[in-house]
Amino acid sequence: MSALPRQREALDRQRKVLHRQRKSLDRHRKVLHRHRKALDRHRKVLHRHRKALDRHSKALHRHRKALDRHRKALHPQREALDRHRKALHRHPLHRQRKALHRQRKALDRQRKRKALHPQRKGLHPQRKALQPQRKALDPQRKALHPQRKALHPQRKVLHPQRKSLQPQRKALHPQRKALHPQRKVLHPQQKNAMLKKKNSTKCSP
Repeated sequence: MSALPRQREALDRQRKVLHRQRKSLDRHRKVLHRHRKALDRHRKVLHRHRKALDRHSKALHRHRKALDRHRKALHPQREALDRHRKALHRHPLHRQRKALHRQRKALDRQRKRKALHPQRKGLHPQRKALQPQRKALDPQRKALHPQRKALHPQRKVLHPQRKSLQPQRKALHPQRKALHPQRKVLHPQQKNAMLKKKNSTKCSP
Protein backbone atom coordinates (compact mmCIF):
# COMPACT_ATOMS: atom_id res chain seq x y z
CA MET A 1 0.00 0.00 0.00
CA SER A 2 2.90 2.33 0.59
CA ALA A 3 4.17 2.02 -2.96
CA LEU A 4 1.10 3.64 -4.50
CA PRO A 5 1.50 7.08 -2.89
CA ARG A 6 5.16 7.21 -3.93
CA GLN A 7 4.24 6.33 -7.51
CA ARG A 8 1.49 8.96 -7.44
CA GLU A 9 3.97 11.62 -6.19
CA ALA A 10 6.44 10.63 -8.91
CA LEU A 11 3.72 10.86 -11.53
CA ASP A 12 2.69 14.28 -10.20
CA ARG A 13 6.30 15.50 -10.44
CA GLN A 14 6.56 14.18 -14.00
CA ARG A 15 3.26 15.84 -14.92
CA LYS A 16 4.44 19.16 -13.53
CA VAL A 17 7.75 18.86 -15.44
CA LEU A 18 5.89 18.02 -18.66
CA HIS A 19 3.56 20.96 -18.07
CA ARG A 20 6.48 23.37 -17.68
CA GLN A 21 8.13 21.96 -20.80
CA ARG A 22 4.88 22.33 -22.78
CA LYS A 23 4.48 25.92 -21.62
CA SER A 24 8.07 26.77 -22.65
CA LEU A 25 7.52 25.03 -26.00
CA ASP A 26 4.36 27.09 -26.52
CA ARG A 27 6.26 30.27 -25.76
CA HIS A 28 9.02 29.30 -28.23
CA ARG A 29 6.41 28.41 -30.84
CA LYS A 30 4.73 31.78 -30.42
CA VAL A 31 8.10 33.55 -30.71
CA LEU A 32 8.97 31.55 -33.83
CA HIS A 33 5.55 32.39 -35.28
CA ARG A 34 6.13 36.11 -34.67
CA HIS A 35 9.57 35.91 -36.22
CA ARG A 36 8.24 34.06 -39.25
CA LYS A 37 5.50 36.66 -39.73
CA ALA A 38 8.10 39.47 -39.45
CA LEU A 39 10.32 37.70 -41.97
CA ASP A 40 7.37 37.37 -44.36
CA ARG A 41 6.64 41.08 -44.00
CA HIS A 42 10.30 41.96 -44.66
CA ARG A 43 10.36 39.64 -47.66
CA LYS A 44 7.26 41.31 -49.10
CA VAL A 45 8.77 44.77 -48.49
CA LEU A 46 12.03 43.70 -50.16
CA HIS A 47 10.04 42.32 -53.09
CA ARG A 48 8.20 45.64 -53.47
CA HIS A 49 11.45 47.56 -53.26
CA ARG A 50 13.11 45.33 -55.82
CA LYS A 51 10.19 45.81 -58.21
CA ALA A 52 10.34 49.60 -57.67
CA LEU A 53 14.11 49.58 -58.29
CA ASP A 54 13.58 47.62 -61.50
CA ARG A 55 11.00 50.16 -62.65
CA HIS A 56 13.33 53.06 -61.80
CA SER A 57 16.29 51.45 -63.57
CA LYS A 58 14.18 50.88 -66.67
CA ALA A 59 12.95 54.49 -66.57
CA LEU A 60 16.53 55.74 -66.14
CA HIS A 61 17.61 53.64 -69.09
CA ARG A 62 14.82 55.15 -71.21
CA HIS A 63 15.76 58.67 -70.12
CA ARG A 64 19.42 58.03 -70.87
CA LYS A 65 18.58 56.76 -74.34
CA ALA A 66 16.37 59.82 -74.93
CA LEU A 67 19.18 62.11 -73.76
CA ASP A 68 21.61 60.40 -76.11
CA ARG A 69 19.19 60.91 -78.99
CA HIS A 70 18.78 64.60 -78.11
CA ARG A 71 22.55 65.03 -77.80
CA LYS A 72 23.10 63.46 -81.20
CA ALA A 73 20.41 65.69 -82.69
CA LEU A 74 21.96 68.80 -81.11
CA HIS A 75 25.52 67.95 -82.14
CA PRO A 76 25.38 69.67 -85.60
CA GLN A 77 23.78 72.74 -84.02
CA ARG A 78 26.53 72.85 -81.38
CA GLU A 79 29.21 72.57 -84.05
CA ALA A 80 27.57 75.39 -86.01
CA LEU A 81 27.39 77.52 -82.85
CA ASP A 82 31.08 76.87 -82.15
CA ARG A 83 31.98 77.92 -85.68
CA HIS A 84 29.90 81.10 -85.35
CA ARG A 85 31.45 81.90 -81.97
CA LYS A 86 34.98 81.47 -83.31
CA ALA A 87 34.11 83.62 -86.31
CA LEU A 88 32.72 86.31 -83.98
CA HIS A 89 35.93 86.22 -81.92
CA ARG A 90 37.93 86.75 -85.10
CA HIS A 91 35.74 89.65 -86.22
CA PRO A 92 37.50 93.08 -86.24
CA LEU A 93 34.68 94.72 -84.29
CA HIS A 94 35.01 92.14 -81.53
CA ARG A 95 38.75 92.70 -81.33
CA GLN A 96 38.18 96.45 -81.31
CA ARG A 97 35.68 96.07 -78.47
CA LYS A 98 38.16 94.00 -76.49
CA ALA A 99 40.88 96.62 -77.08
CA LEU A 100 38.51 99.37 -75.92
CA HIS A 101 37.69 97.34 -72.83
CA ARG A 102 41.39 96.98 -72.03
CA GLN A 103 41.91 100.71 -72.51
CA ARG A 104 38.96 101.52 -70.26
CA LYS A 105 40.32 99.26 -67.55
CA ALA A 106 43.74 100.88 -67.83
CA LEU A 107 42.15 104.34 -67.60
CA ASP A 108 40.18 103.26 -64.54
CA ARG A 109 43.35 102.04 -62.87
CA GLN A 110 45.13 105.30 -63.75
CA ARG A 111 42.23 107.36 -62.40
CA LYS A 112 42.28 105.43 -59.14
CA ARG A 113 46.02 105.98 -58.80
CA LYS A 114 45.66 109.72 -59.50
CA ALA A 115 42.84 109.95 -56.97
CA LEU A 116 45.19 108.48 -54.38
CA HIS A 117 48.01 110.92 -55.31
CA PRO A 118 46.50 114.14 -56.71
CA GLN A 119 49.73 116.15 -56.42
CA ARG A 120 51.81 114.07 -58.81
CA LYS A 121 51.65 111.58 -61.63
CA GLY A 122 49.77 108.38 -61.04
CA LEU A 123 52.27 106.23 -59.17
CA HIS A 124 51.47 103.22 -57.10
CA PRO A 125 51.76 103.88 -53.33
CA GLN A 126 54.55 101.31 -52.95
CA ARG A 127 56.52 102.88 -55.82
CA LYS A 128 56.05 106.29 -54.25
CA ALA A 129 57.33 104.90 -50.97
CA LEU A 130 60.36 103.47 -52.74
CA GLN A 131 61.36 106.71 -54.48
CA PRO A 132 63.48 108.12 -51.60
CA GLN A 133 65.35 104.81 -51.47
CA ARG A 134 65.93 104.88 -55.24
CA LYS A 135 67.27 108.40 -55.03
CA ALA A 136 69.48 107.41 -52.11
CA LEU A 137 71.02 104.60 -54.13
CA ASP A 138 72.90 106.99 -56.46
CA PRO A 139 73.77 110.13 -54.50
CA GLN A 140 76.93 110.68 -56.59
CA ARG A 141 75.22 110.66 -60.01
CA LYS A 142 75.11 114.41 -60.31
CA ALA A 143 78.65 114.75 -58.99
CA LEU A 144 79.92 112.29 -61.60
CA HIS A 145 78.49 114.23 -64.53
CA PRO A 146 78.30 117.96 -63.84
CA GLN A 147 78.74 118.76 -67.55
CA ARG A 148 75.78 116.73 -68.76
CA LYS A 149 73.40 119.63 -68.79
CA ALA A 150 76.02 121.88 -70.38
CA LEU A 151 76.41 119.38 -73.20
CA HIS A 152 72.64 119.03 -73.71
CA PRO A 153 70.88 122.20 -72.59
CA GLN A 154 67.83 121.64 -74.80
CA ARG A 155 67.08 118.04 -73.79
CA LYS A 156 66.72 115.88 -70.73
CA VAL A 157 69.72 114.51 -68.87
CA LEU A 158 70.98 111.23 -70.29
CA HIS A 159 71.78 108.16 -68.29
CA PRO A 160 75.55 107.71 -67.67
CA GLN A 161 75.68 104.44 -69.60
CA ARG A 162 73.87 105.94 -72.61
CA LYS A 163 76.14 108.98 -72.45
CA SER A 164 79.23 106.77 -72.42
CA LEU A 165 77.93 104.88 -75.46
CA GLN A 166 77.42 107.96 -77.62
CA PRO A 167 81.03 108.29 -78.87
CA GLN A 168 81.03 104.62 -79.83
CA ARG A 169 77.79 105.02 -81.77
CA LYS A 170 79.19 108.00 -83.62
CA ALA A 171 82.41 106.14 -84.32
CA LEU A 172 80.56 103.30 -86.03
CA HIS A 173 79.83 105.36 -89.16
CA PRO A 174 82.28 108.22 -89.47
CA GLN A 175 81.58 108.58 -93.22
CA ARG A 176 77.83 109.06 -92.92
CA LYS A 177 77.83 112.81 -92.81
CA ALA A 178 80.61 113.04 -95.42
CA LEU A 179 78.47 111.03 -97.83
CA HIS A 180 75.37 113.18 -97.31
CA PRO A 181 76.16 116.72 -96.29
CA GLN A 182 73.00 118.33 -97.76
CA ARG A 183 70.34 115.98 -96.46
CA LYS A 184 69.40 113.80 -93.50
CA VAL A 185 71.79 111.11 -92.43
CA LEU A 186 71.15 107.78 -94.18
CA HIS A 187 72.49 104.36 -93.52
CA PRO A 188 75.16 103.20 -96.08
CA GLN A 189 72.94 100.35 -97.28
CA GLN A 190 70.09 102.78 -97.93
CA LYS A 191 72.50 105.03 -99.81
CA ASN A 192 73.70 102.13 -101.97
CA ALA A 193 70.11 101.22 -102.79
CA MET A 194 69.33 104.80 -103.79
CA LEU A 195 72.44 104.98 -106.01
CA LYS A 196 71.51 101.73 -107.73
CA LYS A 197 68.02 103.03 -108.36
CA LYS A 198 69.39 106.28 -109.88
CA ASN A 199 71.84 104.40 -112.11
CA SER A 200 69.12 102.08 -113.36
CA THR A 201 66.91 105.03 -114.30
CA LYS A 202 69.81 106.75 -116.10
CA CYS A 203 70.69 103.68 -118.20
CA SER A 204 67.13 103.15 -119.41
CA PRO A 205 66.48 104.42 -123.00
